[in-house]
Amino acid sequence: MKLLQLPTLLALLITFFARFSAAADFDKIFRDRPPVEKITTSCHQAIIALATFCLNPRDTTCVCRNDAYAGSYFNCVFDQIKDDTTKAAFFGMMEGMCHFNETYVLDTYHNATAHMVNVSTVPNYNRTIPITYPIYYSPLIYVANFKSMENFFNSYHHSFYYGGTLTGYLVGIFFFGGIIHWFGVLFPKKTASIKRLFLKARSVRLFKKHVVVPSLFNGTHAAPAPITGGFYPTRGHSVLIGGYFIMWIVFLCISYRSHVVGDVVYSTRSIYLSRVIADRAGIICVYLIIMTFLLAGRNNLFIWWTGWKQSTFFAYHKAVARTCVLSAVIHACCYVHYYKLTHGYSVYAVKQTFWKYGSVAVVAGGIMLLQANGKLRALNYEVFLYLHIMLAIAFMVGAWHHVKDFDFTIFVYFATAFWAFDRFVRVVRILSFGVKTAQVRLVHDEVLVVTMPRNKFWPVYPGAFGYIYFMKTSLFWQSHPFSVVESEDGKSINLYIKIKKGATSIIMKQMQKQGCDSMEMKVLFEGPYGSEHKLDHYDHVMVYSSGNGIPGVYPYIIKLLKAPGSEKKTIKFNWIIQTRKAVDWFRDELAALQRFSNVEVVIHVTRHNKPTNAFESSDNEKNIGNGQEPLMVELTDSSNISDDYVVKEMSNIDFKYERPCVDFIVREDLSCVPTGDVAVLSCCHGSICDAVRAATADLCGSRSAGTLDYIEELQAW
Repeated sequence: MKLLQLPTLLALLITFFARFSAAADFDKIFRDRPPVEKITTSCHQAIIALATFCLNPRDTTCVCRNDAYAGSYFNCVFDQIKDDTTKAAFFGMMEGMCHFNETYVLDTYHNATAHMVNVSTVPNYNRTIPITYPIYYSPLIYVANFKSMENFFNSYHHSFYYGGTLTGYLVGIFFFGGIIHWFGVLFPKKTASIKRLFLKARSVRLFKKHVVVPSLFNGTHAAPAPITGGFYPTRGHSVLIGGYFIMWIVFLCISYRSHVVGDVVYSTRSIYLSRVIADRAGIICVYLIIMTFLLAGRNNLFIWWTGWKQSTFFAYHKAVARTCVLSAVIHACCYVHYYKLTHGYSVYAVKQTFWKYGSVAVVAGGIMLLQANGKLRALNYEVFLYLHIMLAIAFMVGAWHHVKDFDFTIFVYFATAFWAFDRFVRVVRILSFGVKTAQVRLVHDEVLVVTMPRNKFWPVYPGAFGYIYFMKTSLFWQSHPFSVVESEDGKSINLYIKIKKGATSIIMKQMQKQGCDSMEMKVLFEGPYGSEHKLDHYDHVMVYSSGNGIPGVYPYIIKLLKAPGSEKKTIKFNWIIQTRKAVDWFRDELAALQRFSNVEVVIHVTRHNKPTNAFESSDNEKNIGNGQEPLMVELTDSSNISDDYVVKEMSNIDFKYERPCVDFIVREDLSCVPTGDVAVLSCCHGSICDAVRAATADLCGSRSAGTLDYIEELQAW
């Protein structure tokens, strides 16, 4: 996202906030409970525990209709109120609830004090039979209830503090990440100087080697985990996410005061703990709903602020979503236990609207948690995506109906605002690009090269990607992200799409049926997304790519080469492909690199003509290892005419017919530049990216002459 887009997005976001903030009363949920509320509630409990005045003991308006209860109530209240401020607040409460003015309240109180009865002196007294005379309250029950309320509200208010702290922790991570990012963007040379200074310390280098750069388990970041099929964050982000999980667990377990013996509301310790834990989990859950939906969006402003990849924020989204759903499950289970203990489950809880919709939200959230498993998601991503959206809608509808009577709808409003904002901006992005007639070219039945005309104001930069919609296929509603490569004249953009199942396969079959290798097609394009990593201040740039990952790194290379003073930089580009046919769909761009003398291009061809047993995988790149010695496999070269033409046309490019050892190549390349600031840029198959990352991380610990930074353009989620 470019800087010029920010004011518009901020204005839209502020509009959403203003609209939804006005729809809720913050004071109702965030305010501290004043003494008058605790006193009046405790007096009510201390009276109804001894006698019946109105048939419904929960009816707090009984004071407005029953003079005997009003007299008993006023006697207790004035006995406990010790200051004029609280007394004035009580008169105001009576005026608002019953339209009793101060004179009426005092007259009723004085009249009742002349006729007060101690129920212990009444013969054959039965507390369940309504009475018509004022009574003395029970001081013991009053004190127990007052302490119980203080304990309950202490836990209740801590729940808000803890929910806010979890949110603040995440925002703090993104805030400081943005500070570091923008300092590097605005002051690249100063940033490099500071890095060099810090990296002289061995402890800093070891921290970078073991925490900042590596993947969580040294090889499972860009590549899916073998058991779960998911993608683990880098070790640095895993530490931060781990801290979040620890805080979440701790906040659910601390700051509960002891149960008060004699409490008439929470008569046992189990009832009390069930209620306060349920409320703690529920309040934390509504805080996390906001962050869950915020971090799931493509137009999350934190992406622009930090310069981090969208896949990084998806890792945080998954972590927050899991704790959000688990909090909801704890909330539900504790309330089920609470109502079971208080015998209100079947007669009260399950018949209430809030309970039914809360159940909908918990079930929807639980299903989302299960269906987001990496292996299930990989079976059919489109099914996962749209089922996920429908379940999210069910969750939000259930959550809104569940909390609307408890003044917590502000949280749902904010979450909905973030979601709606993201969808709105996505539409704006599509409309700003417009409906275009794209030239779609089929190359070797493997790759679609899509060329689209570009508006002058539409920004293109290294690291940019977007989502394309093919309008002439039955799958027009699908979209997938692809890196953007600007044409030489700047009038169009190119996408290089590997043919898989879905829309790309339909287009290929359509072209094969028509006997053509190119066709025009109406398309929509949503973008650009992504952030550019500034490489200008590096002395050496090592670039690694494989297969269709080359569009992710090529814009960086060509921009560096065209920049003033680029002849002083060393750039080496390694591209790993299966066959030389892959060169055909990126021939023009590779030819453009040959105009520059300070870039070395090495293309590793892992399979040539008939595959050997070592290369029988349908995606040979995944088998490229990271051992300590290079594995060279010479292959027979019975090249066709196209291959010979490629070699002659690209004489400055070094073709190696081998199965490369990525670890060896990275270490060898970096050993050639022992000093100076070095950037390692990769966009490869997942396992290759992880191998490049692992080798770079290991070398970070021993390199003190200059900086060594790893930048990964691959995004996987």
